[in-house]
Amino acid sequence: MRMGLVSENEQDWVSDIAGYLGAPGPALRLLISVLMAYPFAMIHRAFLYRKSPILQHLFFIGAGSYMGYFNYGDSIIHAYICIFVHWIVVWTCQGSLLSTVCLFIFQMGYLLGEYYLTETAMYDIKWTIPHCVLSLRLIGQAIDVFDGTQREEKLSKGQRETALRTLPTFLEISGHVFYPGSFMIGPQFSLRRYVDFVKGEFSPIGELPASLRAGLKRLLIGLFYVGIYQLGSLVVNNDFITSHNYQSLPFWQRMCVVGLYGKVMLYKYVSCWIVSEGACIVGGIAYNGKTTDGEDQWDGCENINISVFERAYKFGHLISSFNKCTNHWVAENVYKRLKFVGNRYISQFAALLFLAGKLHSLGHPVSLWTFFFCRNP
Repeated sequence: MRMGLVSENEQDWVSDIAGYLGAPGPALRLLISVLMAYPFAMIHRAFLYRKSPILQHLFFIGAGSYMGYFNYGDSIIHAYICIFVHWIVVWTCQGSLLSTVCLFIFQMGYLLGEYYLTETAMYDIKWTIPHCVLSLRLIGQAIDVFDGTQREEKLSKGQRETALRTLPTFLEISGHVFYPGSFMIGPQFSLRRYVDFVKGEFSPIGELPASLRAGLKRLLIGLFYVGIYQLGSLVVNNDFITSHNYQSLPFWQRMCVVGLYGKVMLYKYVSCWIVSEGACIVGGIAYNGKTTDGEDQWDGCENINISVFERAYKFGHLISSFNKCTNHWVAENVYKRLKFVGNRYISQFAALLFLAGKLHSLGHPVSLWTFFFCRNP
């Protein structure tokens, strides 16, 4: 078995292209995988939209599994293990509070164990990236199943919108996890949205989602940001920031350079999220109702608000515009669930601690405290 690796032939052609472009091989492989979601979305639109839900689930499971295997080889087995355990517990315990807590602990523990066993001194693109997305998705499913057992009046508006009144099937659980437009790097969305999409509720009967133009536009914007990142990282990168040339610059110049460096480094996330969002729009799952003018909105899977992000002049702007879907998930499933504590600072710190565990920051307490105090100046 080749755990976490790809075949030699596959590695050769990706590495050859990466070397020609001056890009890291794993990063290029990830970008290729994200782009695969577009032909998969087109195939679904052409042949499977509004067809048998079982066929749609199987298609999404197969497509997402291929994307994962293309990147990380046999390490895809970890996704299957976590999905199977999740399904067994959900159907055995019928959404009880104890089962929800146990699944939360299991999924978090599995992910943190992966981080510990695979951690290196560098930021590596490895199978823990999609597994982080997967664990959030499965924890969210467990919470939504629990909410489905509660009385309507006990739930908030957001909880009522995502609560699952019937137990999800194994194919629904798996299809939601492996949906090609979001399996590799997100965005996060609820199982309720996925099920409604599979039922064809996001477009008039007999019509395909009118989302193709909006999705391809998002793709072009994402590729534009890929280009900015690639060019920018040739000028300001880790090697330059740690070099003598940088240290010899006047203080004000170093501050300008480090600001530019931070912006360029964020573009690697921004670009991939926009490309991934475009695939969700093309597929139709990003539908978010209509505007006051009656136009369809396709921002249901928006993970980055470009306008706010580019014009940000305070930390609050960055927080509200960056990684929006994950922030919303944490707000609904961690922060608001701690309302009974009666202290918003404790709730905020707990939410940040959760994010720290999910995003590798437990080993960097300075980052955690900096973010907390920037959020609460």
